[in-house]
Amino acid sequence: MSDLLPELNGLAHSAILLAFAIGFVLLLWLGLRRFALPSQSAARRRIEIVNALAHRPLATLEDELAGGRSDPAALALWELHRRRLAERLGRLRIGLPHIGLAARDPFALRGLVVLLLALTLGIGWSDPMDRLKRALQPSFAPPPPAVSPRLDVWVTPPAYTGQAPIFLAAVDPKAGPLKLPENSEVLAQIQGGEGTSELKLGDASAKFEAIGEGTFRATGKVLTGSRLAVVQNDKEIAAWPYRLIHDEAPLVAFTRPPGETERHALRIDYAASDDYGISKLELVITRRGQSGEAAAVSGQPDKIVIELPGAGADPRAARGVAFRDLTAHPWHAGSARPGRDGRDGTSGPGATSRDHSTCPGLPSSGGQGDHRAAPPADIASGEPRRRSSPALRHRQCGCGL
Repeated sequence: MSDLLPELNGLAHSAILLAFAIGFVLLLWLGLRRFALPSQSAARRRIEIVNALAHRPLATLEDELAGGRSDPAALALWELHRRRLAERLGRLRIGLPHIGLAARDPFALRGLVVLLLALTLGIGWSDPMDRLKRALQPSFAPPPPAVSPRLDVWVTPPAYTGQAPIFLAAVDPKAGPLKLPENSEVLAQIQGGEGTSELKLGDASAKFEAIGEGTFRATGKVLTGSRLAVVQNDKEIAAWPYRLIHDEAPLVAFTRPPGETERHALRIDYAASDDYGISKLELVITRRGQSGEAAAVSGQPDKIVIELPGAGADPRAARGVAFRDLTAHPWHAGSARPGRDGRDGTSGPGATSRDHSTCPGLPSSGGQGDHRAAPPADIASGEPRRRSSPALRHRQCGCGL
């Protein structure tokens, strides 16, 4: 009735049915061998015990007069005794049968049998005949083929690449290696199958964890290697080769040295490129003391930051010319060093170069308006000095995705 036997194979099902039949016949034989009908005297004695009759009156009713059968007075007295005894007995009870299972089953295992029987009847009450038929008819048909696990794998490139997620079920592994940017996130999900599963990303691996009944999930990042594989129960069920695309540092350069316009404004000609796109371009100018090192001056900014126009139609390249009037800036004299700072989506550093040229656009000792402001103190000696135009000491480019 529990429908457990049909889940077994035919041989195991048949063996259990055979064992059940042999046990049933053996117990029936043992029970019948001990069975015997009670005698008449034993039946009378049981009725006397059930009705609590003293002095065995039922046996007395069966007694006969031993002597004096020819004496009418003796016979009349004997019949009067039996009639009074029968009237005193009244209506007798047979009583319930005495099974005696407690003596044969001191651990009360019969209660467990009754409980299991009630449980199976409660489970199969809707279709008892069909369940009983399946339990008594073993099936030797071959089992159905195992259902292959369903595997879904998504690869999501980093946001700065601007690339859409890749659903690997739609990718033919024989079409060639996938081009996956570094730090791409992988999400794999399995439904069905048997055994433990593992996601392998090059040299790294991640175990699948249960997220529901029969559903497992694993995540990871593409950092090394050249092969993405899913293994279940030590058997590879799917794999895709890939080629890891490293994020290249952006390139920023002056297309011509910084110059000064007729109105003494700073002119900057620049070009920049990045493999995935440029998010920000800046020109950074810092002061340089007599020793050649950058130094701060009390009460004055430590650098000048000029934001340059970024990429146009093509986000991976930028080229242009920017102008900035710095004649009113406090750095009217002294040395300054301009640098470029270009950034992509990761804000990582880019290339760095140095150039010992002048930085036009900042007021100098001979320039217009220079006589109206006091020269700054020399960084090294602390004495006032005048310099010509600040020198372009180095150009720094910081780029990252």
